Amino acid sequence: MKKTELLKLRKNICVSIFGVLVFCQFSMAQLNQEAITAFTIHKMSISASLTKYDTCHSNAVINRLEIPLHDQNTAVTFGDSKWNIKTDIQANSEHSGRYDVSLTFTCIYGNSPASSVSLNLDFTNWSTKNYVLMPSAVYNGNRVKSKRHPYCPFWFDANDVGIDKPQLVSDVPRLNIDTGFSRIQQRTGDMSTPSIGFHDPSKKQGFWLLTTQETRL
Repeated sequence: MKKTELLKLRKNICVSIFGVLVFCQFSMAQLNQEAITAFTIHKMSISASLTKYDTCHSNAVINRLEIPLHDQNTAVTFGDSKWNIKTDIQANSEHSGRYDVSLTFTCIYGNSPASSVSLNLDFTNWSTKNYVLMPSAVYNGNRVKSKRHPYCPFWFDANDVGIDKPQLVSDVPRLNIDTGFSRIQQRTGDMSTPSIGFHDPSKKQGFWLLTTQETRL
């Protein structure tokens, strides 16, 4: 995905870690060539991230490490800590084009307080014509006119209401209706189903990421 547009489904893992096991379950087993080939065909790359925040300054990012996932086990150093990332990917035998993916992050040395772990899926050749869906929260990227409005977000101006008026939303998370930087970030609990997907009309293909609602933490 180009840097000008970012879609993020947050798993809500931001904990002080001291030699504990952090488990991100997206459902799966073994990094295999079939999956990597399929990801390449769909121009998608997979990576992991470790991010550290400054909790005294509005959780500003003070350190971030992105780790390409090529092997089943990857060891990295992050600040004063060392991590092992286990990657399991398995093609689903009953459904073509479906893959079960699981990452296990283990802090094997040191500690990394106020940090989060994540799985990143990056798509190249991204188009703003892609239909982005987050159930019950985002439809077609929410790319419509918006107006900042205090709660309750009712329209009191008669000029905003009518069958001949364009669609209008309050200041909800949305992709840019114009040119320029674009970003959506949602927590898994914001949707009716913890998932995110898009349809590419030019290729007549779709992508769907389904996660669990939360972890044991």
